[in-house]
Amino acid sequence: LTCRLKSTQWPFGLQFSDMDQSENSSGRIAQNVVDDPLRSLSPDSIAIELREADLVERTGKVHLEMVPGNPDRQDFGRRVSFRVYRGKKPTCFLTLGRNLGDLWRRTKGFADACPDIACKPLFHRKTRRWDLVGVEYFDGPDLETQVTDGRLPQRAAVEIGDQVISRLEESRKSSNIESAAREFDQFSERVISSPIFDGLDQGFLRDIVLPFIRSGVMQEPHATRWSNGDFVARNILLDSRGNVRLIDHEFASRTHFSFDDRWRWKMFSRLDSEARDLASVGSQPAGPWEEAYSILRHLVLSQQING
Repeated sequence: LTCRLKSTQWPFGLQFSDMDQSENSSGRIAQNVVDDPLRSLSPDSIAIELREADLVERTGKVHLEMVPGNPDRQDFGRRVSFRVYRGKKPTCFLTLGRNLGDLWRRTKGFADACPDIACKPLFHRKTRRWDLVGVEYFDGPDLETQVTDGRLPQRAAVEIGDQVISRLEESRKSSNIESAAREFDQFSERVISSPIFDGLDQGFLRDIVLPFIRSGVMQEPHATRWSNGDFVARNILLDSRGNVRLIDHEFASRTHFSFDDRWRWKMFSRLDSEARDLASVGSQPAGPWEEAYSILRHLVLSQQING
């Protein structure tokens, strides 16, 4: 989830900003926002961290290729990612930062539930200074890039999105009204406590918007399934053999509100309008309470990530 401002008008008078991917194309860490210890990191020093964590042989040679980060994120420079090579072969995708235990738990939980579409989790190690999380390296561009480059038709991207949703649906389990209400109440607490809302906003949300959403939640059949938390075309990778992986598990969870996947695909996948709807999750537009939920979730997560 990354952010670039683009004001959009929504129901209830709310406005929110489109979340867009934005990369530091140089691959360098911006010096003015980086913690001092991370500023000094080099490929050699990271190789030392890998050896200290017993992830490579003491005398083994590794090559690291930095993956450009998003400078809009609050943790830009405090969390960095690399492709790790041994010889010419990429062996894993490495994330290095602090307090990555939650990322590991979500990545592992998602992979356990949906192994066919997840990059296999490899390790979570702690050194004296850093957490290191490694997952299987998957050699395939994302759907959005392939559509933009003309390698993949728009319709094919939608079909692949539908296939991934079908795989996620295999993790669906029946639930009950108490569990759904509990998850929604936790969500409501995060919304009300978010610093993006002042006292007047909080009152409007507490008295009108959140009860409106809650009434919809209580009327639905109750079930949960896994979601990666940011279901967009750029988070689905496709290789030359037709294999797919759903990446970005920072907010992955088993949820009662999986309809948000369809909304995120429609709103934030950079595809033509005819490629914005996923048939596998219903042909009807999201209901008002579902859209209200997704808008609020987007606003809260955008602030959490980008400030």
